[in-house]
Amino acid sequence: MKKNILAVSAAAVALMAAVPAVQAQESPWLVRARAVNLDPANEDTVTGNLNINDKTIPEVDIT
Repeated sequence: MKKNILAVSAAAVALMAAVPAVQAQESPWLVRARAVNLDPANEDTVTGNLNINDKTIPEVDIT
């Protein structure tokens, strides 16, 4: 098992060394994307007329 982990780690380091660094160009634009996942931990213990659902909320911000 340790041999496999060592081999995968060595391959990852070799791959990262072979890929050149990418530099961002100067630009007045900034684009960001993210997603928020709402997953309540106690949804099984809720009683009454309350309904709890899992929800993923995507967001894109362009400034």
